[in-house]
Amino acid sequence: MKKLTALLLSFCAALSLSGCGGSTETVETGPTVVRIGIFEPLTGADAKYGEAEKLGIEYAHSLQPTVRVGGKDIEVELVPADNAGSVTYAADAAKTLIAKDVAVVLGSYGDAVSRTAGPVFENAGVAAIAMSCTDRAVTADNDYYFSIASAEELQASALGRYAANRLGARNVYCMGLAGDELSVRRINAFAAAFEAQGGKVMYDFMSPADPDVVTNLVKGYNQGAHAYFAPLDAESIVNMVTLSRSLDIYLPILGPDTLDDDRLIAIPVDETSDAPAIRVYVSGFYAAGGNAAFDAGLREYAGYDPEAEDPGMEDPVSSYAALGYDAYNLALKAITSIGSVDKADILAVMPSVIYTGVTGKLYFDEDGAVIRDAVYVKRADYVNGEWRLDRRQSGGDT
Repeated sequence: MKKLTALLLSFCAALSLSGCGGSTETVETGPTVVRIGIFEPLTGADAKYGEAEKLGIEYAHSLQPTVRVGGKDIEVELVPADNAGSVTYAADAAKTLIAKDVAVVLGSYGDAVSRTAGPVFENAGVAAIAMSCTDRAVTADNDYYFSIASAEELQASALGRYAANRLGARNVYCMGLAGDELSVRRINAFAAAFEAQGGKVMYDFMSPADPDVVTNLVKGYNQGAHAYFAPLDAESIVNMVTLSRSLDIYLPILGPDTLDDDRLIAIPVDETSDAPAIRVYVSGFYAAGGNAAFDAGLREYAGYDPEAEDPGMEDPVSSYAALGYDAYNLALKAITSIGSVDKADILAVMPSVIYTGVTGKLYFDEDGAVIRDAVYVKRADYVNGEWRLDRRQSGGDT
């Protein structure tokens, strides 16, 4: 559907320079600036993630503040709008960006706010690129929304192969939440990939109101599991690690990008115990160490010194910042590919854009969801309080 929409818009743009809207400049002078909207939670509970994506965008902009169109360098202006991570404010924040004549929008962190804002961007004819949304409904239900985050199934499949071939697991116990369609999809994808490598999957779906983690930990252990796959939230995994230690169960735990949360590297450590640490592996879109030049450049831009005794801030390198960086550059790639800053032209070319960035090679399927060549698997080293890149897992890796 997106390809059909793009073809119609391309035809419309060809008929008239102004018929499909987007640029406020005259034909004689040509555009002097193109505005890119940043649609993120900059306040509220999700502000940390919105600010991280915004930081990646701003860093990319600092390196390339102009875009060349028609032999002329055009200034890129970033226009932020705070959706507060709430569906209550999402539509108004999106309308603010439209009122400021943005040609393309980047964001948001959070599937729900992106789905809520989707009709606003659609009605305005503006392409939007979500960075960390993994819910396919964000793009499948809207011809104007694209996403560069790995779909849930791709991440789960990569972890299935990783468990079999990197961890040497032959039996994995999966824990999901009853009635949670996303848990089911992730476990099914993990199981298909793991079983294709000769593994055996056991699973149970817990009550969301009262998930019995202890029973499932013991059940998996007694059934001969070599690892757990748990597509749950970060708080549940912290609890799972704590309970595992109390049960003297030290099996690895694997999970998707929902676990890309620093609470996992802040789990308290009993320094009087000589028991092994429980390894927690998380799939994601990027990890520190994936691209040395990007890591160093972002840290310098943010004013972070990793060698300082007290850096005064958290390491800014994250998957969210990397996705923001790639989304900005992908938007510029679309503009240079079509040779226009008109919103209709940008939308028309977006489905065919192919961009290779720090998070991998990115292009879109017919629904606007990303097809990427790799996901990153990293380990939550809570003993030392840091994330450690374990592997860049390519789509066909075994």
